[in-house]
Amino acid sequence: MPRSTQRQVAHGLLMVDGKILVLRRAPGRASGGRWDIPGGAVAPGGNAARAVERRFHEETGLRVRADAELIRQPGSEAETVIYLVRPAGPTEPVTLGPESDASAWIPPAGVFSGDVVPYVPLAVAAFQRRPGRR
Repeated sequence: MPRSTQRQVAHGLLMVDGKILVLRRAPGRASGGRWDIPGGAVAPGGNAARAVERRFHEETGLRVRADAELIRQPGSEAETVIYLVRPAGPTEPVTLGPESDASAWIPPAGVFSGDVVPYVPLAVAAFQRRPGRR
């Protein structure tokens, strides 16, 4: 896909044993009080896949590798890119950074209800449509 000149944010969808890691954004932060998947801003000219790996570690203490791009969604302020990520080490414990106040491993159906940022259900739906998903 061609690179966008719009500001980008990159997030990672990590599924382990049929559950997705979600973080509740801390009050006073962007999307405060809502459930999200780890990620954040991509530096201008940066690589979104590398950015999601770095941000995932900063926000959870977990090491991951970006595998496949699930969705790319333009927005009024930034383009959101979501990757399927794979563990590159242990998946516990989750150590939260200052942007979140809780974490949970939830079944995919859990992202379709509750206070979840809008792109998370889109990413899960894209994952579920993948042939040979795993």
